Amino acid sequence: MLKDLLIRHKKEIFKRYSPHLWVHSIVVFTNPSCELKTRNKTVEVMRLDGLYKFIKSTGSDDIFSGDELERMGDVILKYGG
Repeated sequence: MLKDLLIRHKKEIFKRYSPHLWVHSIVVFTNPSCELKTRNKTVEVMRLDGLYKFIKSTGSDDIFSGDELERMGDVILKYGG
């Protein structure tokens, strides 16, 4: 689970404090030719080209610094495998 991964590595991510983390579930399709049809969407579903706009719309950069967001990305890439 992503939240568990970030909590396990919070000392690498958060240098000033340890905030409560809320993880919003999304599904991102990286293949631009994929097609998905849903009836009752329970999570956000998007293509990769919409991910940045979605993240910016959540206001995460109001809560976390740019460095913290970058370190979160580094942890996800390094340990999320």
